[in-house]
Amino acid sequence: MVSRPVAVDGEAKSNRDRGTQCLDRAISILVELAEQSPVGQRLADIAESTHISRPTAHRILKKLSGSGLVVQERGSHRYKIGPLAHTIDALDSRNGSLLEWAQPRLERIAADTGMTALLVTRHGRFATCSGRVDGRAGDHPSFGKVGTVGLLGPSAAGIAILSQLSDAQIEDILYLNEWMIVHLGRATMEIVWRLIRSTRRDGFCTTHGTFIEGVSSIAAPVISGSGRCDVALAVVTADEAALTKSSRNISRLLLGEAEMLGVETAHAWAGRGRLRPASAPLKVA
Repeated sequence: MVSRPVAVDGEAKSNRDRGTQCLDRAISILVELAEQSPVGQRLADIAESTHISRPTAHRILKKLSGSGLVVQERGSHRYKIGPLAHTIDALDSRNGSLLEWAQPRLERIAADTGMTALLVTRHGRFATCSGRVDGRAGDHPSFGKVGTVGLLGPSAAGIAILSQLSDAQIEDILYLNEWMIVHLGRATMEIVWRLIRSTRRDGFCTTHGTFIEGVSSIAAPVISGSGRCDVALAVVTADEAALTKSSRNISRLLLGEAEMLGVETAHAWAGRGRLRPASAPLKVA
């Protein structure tokens, strides 16, 4: 028996077309926000640039915000790419991007130190764990899973990245993140700024239970050929004594690997023109 195609009545076709149109508009908004990352855009600017009416754009943004694909800053009211989009991209980052270049370095760091090595990337005021290799030590931390999104700041890796930004940029980020850092963490803004200054001086950040009790870490910023820093390499462990004893060698190792990763990614950008950070905002990135 030959099956015949089912006819689509006018109402069903109309609903399908409306759904497709809504999806197209949502994608247009996400692309626009990704292109404006990390600054973001206000509703009026989004509506104008995407040629979508303000009421419709507002409805779509509310839906995207509810899913975590978009966030709205309270102070500026700007919409930005949200943590879920970064998480999705981080989990799909094994595609010849930053992780391809960082993976051998993470493995080398983990092998040489015996501790857990992390690749952390920045997205606006958020940080994503984009790569991880556990060392031979048995104290593998339960946090720092690939794809995890957190605030930029309350970690050695976050401080390493912040240290490469201007004071004005740091103040903007910490203004929005302060409540979570102070009230849900163990640090104060004074401690955060002290760490930023020492990281600028030394080139790397060291913490011992500063943000998470019982966790020690050393991190170094990865600086691109343009001088921009959105990436850090870090070592984390619950063995504070071991980290302290080997801190000089670990910091030297991280600084060397971070410098070479910055050089490699810069060359890849120039040579292939398609390398993007492992968790960079989707352009639909």
